[in-house]
Amino acid sequence: MARRLATLTAATVLVLTVVAAGPAGADAPTAAPRPARQAEPRAACTENPFTAGFAAEVARRWPGKRFTAALFDSVTGCEYLFRPDVRITTASVLKAEILAGVVLRAQQQGRGLTAWEHSQVVPMIRYSDDPTASALWRSLGGVSGMRGVDRALGLTATTQASPWGLTLTTARDRNTVLRRLIWGLGGTYTAASRMRARAYLLDVTPSQRWGITNGVPSSWRVPMKNGFFTSQCCRWRTNTSGVVERPGRGAYALTVLSDGWATEAQGIAAVDTISGVVADWAAATAGPHPSAARAVHRSVGDVLGRAPSYDEERWWSARIGTWGTGGPDVLAELLSTNELDVHVGRMLRLYLGGLGTMPSAQAYAYRAWQLRTGRITATQLGDDIAASLGFTGGASLTDEQFVDRAVERTLGRTPSDASRQRWVDRLQGGMSRGAVLLHFADSAEARWVRYAPVKVGEVWGSMLRRPPAQADIDAWVPRLQSGTSLTSLAAMVFRSREYAGRW
Repeated sequence: MARRLATLTAATVLVLTVVAAGPAGADAPTAAPRPARQAEPRAACTENPFTAGFAAEVARRWPGKRFTAALFDSVTGCEYLFRPDVRITTASVLKAEILAGVVLRAQQQGRGLTAWEHSQVVPMIRYSDDPTASALWRSLGGVSGMRGVDRALGLTATTQASPWGLTLTTARDRNTVLRRLIWGLGGTYTAASRMRARAYLLDVTPSQRWGITNGVPSSWRVPMKNGFFTSQCCRWRTNTSGVVERPGRGAYALTVLSDGWATEAQGIAAVDTISGVVADWAAATAGPHPSAARAVHRSVGDVLGRAPSYDEERWWSARIGTWGTGGPDVLAELLSTNELDVHVGRMLRLYLGGLGTMPSAQAYAYRAWQLRTGRITATQLGDDIAASLGFTGGASLTDEQFVDRAVERTLGRTPSDASRQRWVDRLQGGMSRGAVLLHFADSAEARWVRYAPVKVGEVWGSMLRRPPAQADIDAWVPRLQSGTSLTSLAAMVFRSREYAGRW
C-alpha cells in the first residue's frame, strides 16, 4: 500500500512531514527538542482557520466527500475543529497509535524496544508497511489490546476494528495521540519514550512526505504519519496526522481525515489544498501577526471593514509568503482598492475638503461603518458636512457663497463666474449642497490634490485607529507627493510598536 506513492507529490490529509534521520537503533533515539509547552487555552481563540468560507469552498470543490480536521496550537492552547462529529476510518494513520502502544508497553516493562519490535516499527512508519504493522498489532492483543491503548491515551471517539485499517476515529482523537506521544500531555510517556517515538515518526520516506508539509518551510521538522487505502465501505481514504515544529515558536498538531475518493490522487490533491490553508494560518509569522492568514484577516478587516473571502485569503496569504515578509505589500494593495476609496477615500476627501481636517478616531470608524453598510450615502455625508458649523462658520450661506467656499476648500481656488452660476442654477433646481460638495471632492482635480493626505489618513485610520498627528502629515505627505511608494508608508506603520501593540 505504501510503496506505490513514490511518484506522487501532493499530500494526504494533513499530517506534517519533514526530512529527518531515522532511529539508529531500538534504544538509541535521536535528540529531540523540549516538548512543546502545553498552554492553557486563552479566552480569545476566535480567529479560526475553518471559517464559513472555508466550509463553503470544501463543499463546492468536493461535493459528497467527507472531511474532518482538528488543529491544536501548543503556544496559544487554542483548538480548532472542522466537522468534529464526523468519524472516518483510519487507514495507516492508525500506525502512529500502534507505535504508541508498542512504546508504552516497553516503558511499562522498564525497557527499550526489543530488536524485533524495532525491526517491525521501522518499516511500518518509514514505508507504511502493512505486514509489520499487523504483526505489531497482534503482539499488542489485536482489537482488545488496542482498546487498552485507547483507554491509556484517553481516546473517547475511537472504535477499534479488525482489520485495523477500518478503525473509526475522529481527527481530535488522532491529535490526542500525538499530544501524548510527542508532547507529553498527561504524563503518559517519559521523555525518553517521547524522543524515541518522535524519531520514528520523523523517519518517513520522502515519497510519503506529502500533505501537511504543503506550505511549511522545508527546514522545519514534522513527525507524522499518513494514511491512504481503498475499501469497499469508503472508497479511497486519504488521512494525515502529525506535528509541525515551528523553530522558536512551539508547535501545532494537525489531523485531517477524508474518504469517498474515486482515486488516491484525487484525495491527496484535496488534502494538500486543505493543508495549505492550515499552513497559511498556523505556520510562519507575518510581522506582529501569528501567521500569514491571520495577517490577511486582520488587514482586510482593518482596511475594508469585512472578512476576506476564501479566494482572497489564499491569494493574499501567498503574497505575504512563507516567511511572512509581504505584509506591507498586501496592505498597500488593500489601501489602493476602489472598495476602500469609494467609502473611506470619499469620506476623507469630504472631511479634508469641507472641514480642512481629518476625522477623529470615533468619526472615522463611525462614518466608515455607515458608508460601508449603506446607513448613509456619500451625498448624505456631504449634506452633514455642508451644514456643519465647521463649514459654515455659523453663517447662513447663500448659494453663491456656498459654491465659492466649496470650490476654495476642495480645490484651493475661486470658481469662474460662469462655473459659479452653473452650480447655483443646479442648487436652485433641487441639487443638494452635499451632492455639490461631493462632486468637487470627487473630481479628478481634488483627487490629485488630496491623494497624499488621504492616503496618510487611510493608513493611520485603518492600521492605527486614529488620525495622523500633524508631524506625521508633515513628514509623509511630501514624501508621497515626491514619489515614495505607498508600500513604504504601510511598511513603516506595519513595523511600528504602536501597530504591534494593537495585537
